[in-house]
Amino acid sequence: MVEDVIQNWVRNCQLSSGDKLAGFLDDCQASLQAQEAFASAVVTSTEDFRSMVNAVVSLKASVTSLQGVADALVKAWSDIAYRSFQATSLRWYEEATVFRFITGESMAGLGVTGTFIATGAQYSQLVERYRSENGNLGQKIVGLPGGLPKWAAQPAL
Repeated sequence: MVEDVIQNWVRNCQLSSGDKLAGFLDDCQASLQAQEAFASAVVTSTEDFRSMVNAVVSLKASVTSLQGVADALVKAWSDIAYRSFQATSLRWYEEATVFRFITGESMAGLGVTGTFIATGAQYSQLVERYRSENGNLGQKIVGLPGGLPKWAAQPAL
């Protein structure tokens, strides 16, 4: 659903660029780094209007649940998003938690799309814990279609 919202925004509203986009990148870096659950965050910009801002976030070993990953991403997002409009999706996959977003202030000519990917050395253990605690009642966690994007690959998580 968030993909449809992004497409609609791009057709009808302006996307951020230049200093406005640079400021958003700085806000993402600061907010993601401020989360206790995250060991590091690498934020980059792209030319792809569907995901102008990408961040790969490494989890600290102290993170013990997928819900903890989700909570940290949502908390970081609350400090980043423009207040007049935002749409997000969060999904757990076998390889990582993926947070997709669009946020904007149409009257100010601001609009940013992006993807945050959070993973770490213990991520597969978090998935197994979720499965054992929730069985068939929880979200079905599958592999990320196409695997992790190249920009999210890190030599050591």
